[in-house]
Amino acid sequence: MLAQYITDYLKFLKIEKNLSHNTLESYAFDLQSFYNFLITQNIENLNKIDTTIIRHYILTVRSNGIKINSMQRQMSSIRGFFDYLITKNIITNNPCIVKLPKNKSENRLPKILNPDEIINLLNQEPEKHIDFRDITIMELFYSTGLRLSELASLTLKDIKEASDDLLVITGKGNKQRKVPLGEYAKNKITKWLQIRNLYINNLDKNLQNEYLFITLTKPYKKLSVRSIQDRLNKWGIKLGLDIKLHPHLFRHSSASHFLESCENLPIVQEFLGHSNLATTQIYTKLNFQYLAAVYDKAHPRANKD
Repeated sequence: MLAQYITDYLKFLKIEKNLSHNTLESYAFDLQSFYNFLITQNIENLNKIDTTIIRHYILTVRSNGIKINSMQRQMSSIRGFFDYLITKNIITNNPCIVKLPKNKSENRLPKILNPDEIINLLNQEPEKHIDFRDITIMELFYSTGLRLSELASLTLKDIKEASDDLLVITGKGNKQRKVPLGEYAKNKITKWLQIRNLYINNLDKNLQNEYLFITLTKPYKKLSVRSIQDRLNKWGIKLGLDIKLHPHLFRHSSASHFLESCENLPIVQEFLGHSNLATTQIYTKLNFQYLAAVYDKAHPRANKD
């Protein structure tokens, strides 16, 4: 019965709350982890789940090395599940009232690449078609600040309908925003489309793929988010970067460099598609951090010896 309640809740989040696929996967993962724990404790009756059980779960998961930030996300998912059960009159109290301690050492700012590292990365000479596709993806990530799911979902129609160099993006919660499509990104997309046509035009019309980025092996399917992550990681290893190369690294770098240039937080908020300005404010801290690092290296009065 408990498993069915979880399934119903996930359907509720998808249909009623219109959450993104990635967010739904996070909820499903968190609740499955909690469910697996309950099974090991021989608990399948909701009435047996109390604060003590919740505390036991936290201790068990923390002993496996999960970080406080991840634990907080899990508890938020579980708390939401019990709130849902209350609205359905299935239970009367939410047992998930345990407060987690804040771990300041884990409250780290997101890492970014500096402008020189970005330029070096995007100016790589492609040896194969797949290399050019990857570089185009990285250029687009940096130019637009797109999320991974947003970039993977881009279609030929999206590119064709981009007007005034603005790309219409459907982000979290099906909210639309416009992001600028820079000259470098446009040029790379134009060349990528020529390469793409070499592969896709050989397909039967019924198998045509309308996604912008595709695999370069038959049947030339939409490039998955996992494939994009893997390809970027391989580039980071190939170039010997001391930081793992991943899609959000480009988004963080793009936002930080954009804010550094325009000094207008609401504009960067719109650019990133953040619903809350406070989420965007983290990039002001990144700018100060970067400024301090540059000062320590370059300013004649920064010598601490």
